Amino acid sequence: MKEKFKARLNLTPNKLASPVILKTIVIRELQGFREIEDDLLFDRLSNPVTADKMKFEISNLSKKHFGIDESETYLPIPESYWLLDEDSPERISFYLQWDHWEENFETSEIGDEKDVELLLKLNIDFRDEHGYPMRLTRYFTRQAEAAAKGIKGKLPDLTMIDADVWERNMKKAAENFSAMKKKSA
Repeated sequence: MKEKFKARLNLTPNKLASPVILKTIVIRELQGFREIEDDLLFDRLSNPVTADKMKFEISNLSKKHFGIDESETYLPIPESYWLLDEDSPERISFYLQWDHWEENFETSEIGDEKDVELLLKLNIDFRDEHGYPMRLTRYFTRQAEAAAKGIKGKLPDLTMIDADVWERNMKKAAENFSAMKKKSA
């Protein structure tokens, strides 16, 4: 019985089977993501006045945390591509390269819920406080997947995440303490 338990234990990710335990990166705790989520909640991307600013902020936030923006996750198209015949060997070769490159990305066009499930397996959490996919998920999935799989970019620095979360929690605790002191006075 003991050996059977050990065999099953080695098949699942756990402390005993794996010396490396990866911490899940919770996106909503990273600096800047809450603001983008709030802007998307108020549908600022559909407003032509704020849409360009939002796209710029999404790109900058992506570069800050993942080292790349979404456009950098696609295979660059050579300038000569558009001059080639559709049946030319060079164009067919590029199609094959494109297909091979896109096979790296499982999150392409499958939907927010499935993207969130896949990214959770890669230890990146794009869920809100209630467990639903965040609205910003579709703007960051390719970058997050590329960084998590080591294809391109980098994962956010966990020490900075912990420091930011700790700082926010301390500010919140200080505000609660001040409010409590004012009530009692």
